Amino acid sequence: MAWRPKKNLLQGELDNTVPGQVTGWLEFRGMSDIVRLNLAGNFHEDIRGKKIRLRNRAPQADCPSSMDRFVAQQTGTVGDITAGLPPHPYTMYPYVEWYSHENGRVVLEFDADEVEVVDQ
Repeated sequence: MAWRPKKNLLQGELDNTVPGQVTGWLEFRGMSDIVRLNLAGNFHEDIRGKKIRLRNRAPQADCPSSMDRFVAQQTGTVGDITAGLPPHPYTMYPYVEWYSHENGRVVLEFDADEVEVVDQ
């Protein structure tokens, strides 16, 4: 089963400007620490080599306990990370997935206006 913590996500940034590496941070309601990511792999072609900023327009206030076992340092490999831009390499909407040594599969799905692509 996958972790799907988007309801607690406030904001974050993921960086794939170094080929073969995705780093970044995510801020979640219910966690006192910022979650840091250090993952092997790349974004999909639509945003490869770029940074993305994430924000949740409607975080839910009633579920902070669901983050109790989520680890603040996430290491592992990239699954599928796309902004859902043409030619739509994976989905037609922003999708962030990684496989962490600490928590297994993690999936965040977004509306298009919740993701900003930062072109270097």
